[in-house]
Amino acid sequence: MTRNAKIVATAMHAPDRVVPNQWFNDRLGEDVGTWLEENLTIRERRWCVDGESTADLVERCAVKLLEKAGMPAVSAHCTSTRRASTP
Repeated sequence: MTRNAKIVATAMHAPDRVVPNQWFNDRLGEDVGTWLEENLTIRERRWCVDGESTADLVERCAVKLLEKAGMPAVSAHCTSTRRASTP
């Protein structure tokens, strides 16, 4: 049996907001950043900004992936289906 599938490109996208270990040190009033870095090798993490969702990250990644694969995205705009917050 002949297999024709192949991976032609890969892509990733992380949120732009960088939260360093110092943020946790400041919040907790003690040095947890050193432990995080030495034991878990975590130096920073990426968090979405207000109004940004995983769907936004996926869209940006998909556009990058299609471009790398030589297949430019026809439309890179998605509509949001988020509900308005209620009191």
